[in-house]
Amino acid sequence: MMAKALRSPLEWTGLKLSFQWLGLEPLPAGSVNPPAQEKSPAAKHPPVAIAKFLLRMPPRTVEIDTANQNRLDLTLMAVCLDISGDYVCELGKGIEAHLNETELQKADTNGTAVENQVALPAGRLRVRFAVRDRMTGRIGTVEAPIVVKGQ
Repeated sequence: MMAKALRSPLEWTGLKLSFQWLGLEPLPAGSVNPPAQEKSPAAKHPPVAIAKFLLRMPPRTVEIDTANQNRLDLTLMAVCLDISGDYVCELGKGIEAHLNETELQKADTNGTAVENQVALPAGRLRVRFAVRDRMTGRIGTVEAPIVVKGQ
């Protein structure tokens, strides 16, 4: 289902998402395995930069299992497309956490935030993110353009 959401031309709204790029840094010279780089057929071009990002979900958007130590269980996936629409990189990450009482109150008041990073190749890119709440099965997507200059 996540693959279908990532390929869809429409946003999936089962989970409401907002997105923000936090920064773009050149990949350090000699990096063999950059952070958040997935080995896949989609990784056609070598990454040249690390893009940090923040995904936010409003309060009570994701399920938090209070009967199981305030468990949060999400899947984050992203695909990166060049201007031709070809897949050039992807990211997949499971996010599981047990929130303490302060974090639980924060999630109830401010929502849930996921900060991460992805290794990107040079070019004018569209990065499509999908988040799935593994407890409810609900999925949300958001797409964010970015320009990554070559080194």
